[in-house]
Amino acid sequence: MLNKQKRQVQFRPVVLSLLHQKELGNLSEELYEQSIKYIYNFFVCYTLIGEEKSNKLQDVVYKYAVILENQYSYKNLKCFGKALKDKIPDYEWFLNSFHNLGWSNQTEMFKGDKNKKRVQITLEIIEQFISQKFGVSEYTIEHILSDSENEGNAHIGNLIPLEARLNEKCGNKSLEEKYEIYANSCFASARGIRERYKDKQFSVQKRTEYLCKLIYNNILELTQLDYSEE
Repeated sequence: MLNKQKRQVQFRPVVLSLLHQKELGNLSEELYEQSIKYIYNFFVCYTLIGEEKSNKLQDVVYKYAVILENQYSYKNLKCFGKALKDKIPDYEWFLNSFHNLGWSNQTEMFKGDKNKKRVQITLEIIEQFISQKFGVSEYTIEHILSDSENEGNAHIGNLIPLEARLNEKCGNKSLEEKYEIYANSCFASARGIRERYKDKQFSVQKRTEYLCKLIYNNILELTQLDYSEE
């Protein structure tokens, strides 16, 4: 998971205000959890994928910490979500940043723990969205097409979470042979590869763009906060 301590320091004022409203009974448990999840996903997209500086968020955080503490309403919560979303630049900026996301044991540009961590966290928010579950069980990073075949295979579009035992079975197998292994995974991302590509050619570039749109248009979408309050 993301460095929670760093996230909590940055968003602590808002989180404390939301927690207080939950304790007062003004904010449902469900919407509180969804709000925290939205903040988490935003932070991943803004600082880990986009590599923007978190101190640029201070104006929004402190403004809405006060509003949500003293003037809580569902409308103001949605305004906070929109204010965060507005900090994300346009799609082209996000896509360019997304193309720089990858991990490899072979390609120098994508080696190292920092790249691996960025990929792991991104894979986790994608998996949570696709599976509609909060939290991801232990996994390894699987290169769909071999890491050693092409430098382009280091990109995020060629990566999925996969159980270690299944990753070992994949070895140097062809993608067609891997499909049946993916089908036995507990990860929706892995099973989805078989379902989506078994009858057509797999493209790392196209999947990278698909995942980028998924995050930008869905995972960061404000409809995540569309819950009726009692």
